[in-house]
Amino acid sequence: MLTDFEMTKIMNNSENASSVDQNRRTKSKRIILGVVIGLAVVGLILYFVWLKPLLNKPISEAISQPDITPAELPTSVDSEEAQSQESEQTPVTIAELREKKEIALAQKTNPPVCGDQKELMILATAIDYRGSDYLYGLADVIRLVHIDFTVPRVSVLALPRGLLVQIPTERITNVEGPILLNQAYLFGTQGMGHYQGTGFGAGALADTIYYNFGVDVDQYVVLDFAAFTALIDRVGGVEVDLPAPVDDRPKAFFPAGKQTLDGEEALQLARIRTKYSDNVRIDNQTIIIKAFIDKLRQPATLVRLPALADEMMDTILTDAKPNQIPVGICLLNNLDNEDIKFYNPSSELITSGKVYIPTVGGNMDIFHWDSHLVEWIFEKLWLNPEE
Repeated sequence: MLTDFEMTKIMNNSENASSVDQNRRTKSKRIILGVVIGLAVVGLILYFVWLKPLLNKPISEAISQPDITPAELPTSVDSEEAQSQESEQTPVTIAELREKKEIALAQKTNPPVCGDQKELMILATAIDYRGSDYLYGLADVIRLVHIDFTVPRVSVLALPRGLLVQIPTERITNVEGPILLNQAYLFGTQGMGHYQGTGFGAGALADTIYYNFGVDVDQYVVLDFAAFTALIDRVGGVEVDLPAPVDDRPKAFFPAGKQTLDGEEALQLARIRTKYSDNVRIDNQTIIIKAFIDKLRQPATLVRLPALADEMMDTILTDAKPNQIPVGICLLNNLDNEDIKFYNPSSELITSGKVYIPTVGGNMDIFHWDSHLVEWIFEKLWLNPEE
């Protein structure tokens, strides 16, 4: 039987052991807490010093719109009667349209549905180039994509590549005009070296659009042939519904109706022009763009968009930023089919003709236009997009 002294000794030893264990646990908690705080501090430092700037960094060189005055709008008056009618109605100016645009934007009080921007203007271009370096290329497809995040709404407006335009000589140098709109991209490429701004071909095309039509471009995306076909293939092809057969035999033939196209087939359809007008070509391209957007909005594709963007990052040119990917996914989730509008100028706004183009040394098929086209562009993008 233990004596009182022995019992007291055992209890004291037990209490000491318990105290030591408690001290060890407290010390361990402090160490763990210190490690967690240290990792959090390191994480914050890495985020603000490395990750955040990386996510905010454009994938390709960004464009910067110049501080230049848009050119005077051309007139397309061919007869004395038309001249008389034109003199009675003073044509609208780019300055007036831009003022109306700012008023329309100021009246938008709804907060953005996605992100923190109310609007975004994207210049989307596909070029006829099969190299891997984007050194050259004419703009084969030109679209102004306006995103209104307050509704939301997306307006996709086609600019025909054959529009006869003036050169912004402050930015594109040593080029004799006039030129076709699609040539503006070419003269800005690294291979040609005529552009004094940033963003190479995309920057030169954006400046030319601003100079002639008064439309500011916020960002751009450019695809060459390889990037276009790869993008279509990576989403598993696109299902198009052609209203009529498209015949380019012996190169290609597409029957009327629904059919799924892979990347190379979609490229063939987008470029067919031998037997068709440029407007028909634009319509075929729009069918492909619609089908591609529909594919992006499918749940199975939406979940793959971050990986898809990562895969395509080295094959396209764009000054979009990685942190805009979640905003794009959010937008696609909030759009209905009727929220995406497509516009192509009619024959009442552009007229066909032939003009001598110094840079090619011969007459070229072109489109004449005047202030009515510019007014139509502003109406569809900002002033009355629902009409």
